Amino acid sequence: RMDIPSAALSVGAVLAVIYGLKHLAEGGEATVAGAAILGGLALGALFVRRQARLVDPLIDLALFRVPAFGAALAVNVLGFCTAFATFLFMAQYLQSVLGLSPLVAGLWGVPSALAFIGGSMLTPAIVGRFPPAGVIAGGMTVSAAGFVLLALVDHVGHPLAMLVAGSVVFSVGLTPVVTLTTDIVLSAAPPERAGAASALSETSSELGG
Repeated sequence: RMDIPSAALSVGAVLAVIYGLKHLAEGGEATVAGAAILGGLALGALFVRRQARLVDPLIDLALFRVPAFGAALAVNVLGFCTAFATFLFMAQYLQSVLGLSPLVAGLWGVPSALAFIGGSMLTPAIVGRFPPAGVIAGGMTVSAAGFVLLALVDHVGHPLAMLVAGSVVFSVGLTPVVTLTTDIVLSAAPPERAGAASALSETSSELGG
């Protein structure tokens, strides 16, 4: 059943922490940002404490005792955090540094999107031959190679070509992370908790982003 106090604590915790981080990044007062983050963490602690006491919790904390469940969620958060941040910096670089228009900058992002699509179609075939954890680790290694290429953008004669190549490589590598973590989260949870597990997977993606 829906537990309104738990939902309120959850939303309050996330909003307070995100507000504090954004306020700090914007150059705001550290005291305000720190207070917001600490307040959010306190609400989060109350949320966890409430879940442990409820007979029918909003989130079953026992799920996090399954190693694969917690690991998949953590990888999902970090994967989306990395992807969203990279896309943000790429858009800024294409427009503010290379001087491209928003439309042209967007078009140069199409190869990365196509790489995600291709990787998503290729992942099931790879998983048929190798274990999911190995595929995710391999994908993260490929993705790291893409980030190395992105780090070299300002040190080559054709920065745009290097940026597109790096974005394609990291997108292909990140695809197994996005594709397989949800499957791992759902398979690690008991059937009666599939809804909660799916919601946690989606929330981890949004939180990372």
